[in-house]
Amino acid sequence: MTDLRKAAEMALEALQDVPYMSNEDDWLRHAKVVTALIKAIKQSDSEGLITQSELANRWRISEATLERDRSLNKGCRYVKIGHSIRYRLADVEAYENECTVETSK
Repeated sequence: MTDLRKAAEMALEALQDVPYMSNEDDWLRHAKVVTALIKAIKQSDSEGLITQSELANRWRISEATLERDRSLNKGCRYVKIGHSIRYRLADVEAYENECTVETSK
């Protein structure tokens, strides 16, 4: 479960426990926030994709390194949708596991 999903679920739970609201504007704001949180949760479930920038930040490397790796057909698997490049979290984690080096004792 991603941090975004955890945060959205916690916020949604807190909002659902909000006591009686005094006016219609409060209810409208509450409904908009709840709807946005539910959308964020569903989106995080359905996509499971991260951008090149997010992966570069995760690995603390430059985006150019990821671009070079793709051009050399090496590195992590990716998804190309039109001109957009995305990485599946499952593929990223599998690649990280493949790169794990066991040291001898």
